[in-house]
Amino acid sequence: MYNGLKSQTALERMQARFDRSGANTSEVAFSLRATLFATTEPENLKTILTLRFNDLELGNERKQVMIPFLGEEILDTDGARAYSPLQPGSSNQEANEFVRAFTYSQSPSKAKAMTGVSWPRSFTNPRLKKQYKIVNDFVDTVIEKAMANRERYEKEKEHSNCRIFIYELFNQTTNAAKIRVESLNILFAGRDITAFLLSNVWFELSRLPVVYARLCAEIDTLNNEIPTFEQIQSLKCLRALLNESLRLYPVVPENARLAVCDTILPVGGGPDGKSPVFVAKEKLAYWSVWTMHWRKDLYGKDAEEFRPER
Repeated sequence: MYNGLKSQTALERMQARFDRSGANTSEVAFSLRATLFATTEPENLKTILTLRFNDLELGNERKQVMIPFLGEEILDTDGARAYSPLQPGSSNQEANEFVRAFTYSQSPSKAKAMTGVSWPRSFTNPRLKKQYKIVNDFVDTVIEKAMANRERYEKEKEHSNCRIFIYELFNQTTNAAKIRVESLNILFAGRDITAFLLSNVWFELSRLPVVYARLCAEIDTLNNEIPTFEQIQSLKCLRALLNESLRLYPVVPENARLAVCDTILPVGGGPDGKSPVFVAKEKLAYWSVWTMHWRKDLYGKDAEEFRPER
């Protein structure tokens, strides 16, 4: 796994491992002394994320690497929060410094938190503590300015449908540290995911002029008006384009959860791979959405092709 991360081929390597094994669920060694259950079965994912959600959690290993950066909230716990944007109010220089520090701070978190696996010490370095401070100081400044403008925001809100996340948090807490943690978690979760999706969409559109023309024709039906939520839902070409991008290039391509008790996955065991699989307490259950979405038995012989009309 480490070599795959270093060469930026981790997803392809895991896909090749599944192909070589001929199984969609298997027990895989990720260190000299530990193994995990790896799966690409839709039924197993549904079980892990819904039916037996309480049987598995993120695990202490994952939390320990994330907490110094993001705090003990959202991505570091097993709950959920609503999404809204953080709106900074500082100078360009401060904002640019924040962006650089935030990007740098993500590097060890992405690598280690992706699967919860213990990575080599080379992922940590002395610069991280300084970068964390830059990030936290910047957000603290935004919060301080927002608190000073809170009364004005409440008055303007009476005549507007606009809601700003950081101000709405004040209705729940005035604890600056908690607000900072919530804001950073939202930024961490939403920043790259949106960029990945849009980048992949435009990459594919640049190679598919027919699909691009079809999309433009559909957008033209809006007559340059800002679409309503209902209109967006009716844009079938746009939805198919986004769905196919998320299928071929999932923005969260892999993940894992740690069993907090003995539990069972519904398929993957037995000679035919159709029997349940026993997952013991403290065993890691890993899944590869990337590999699952490229399975030809699920998406056809052309599974590796970008085809929105599928």
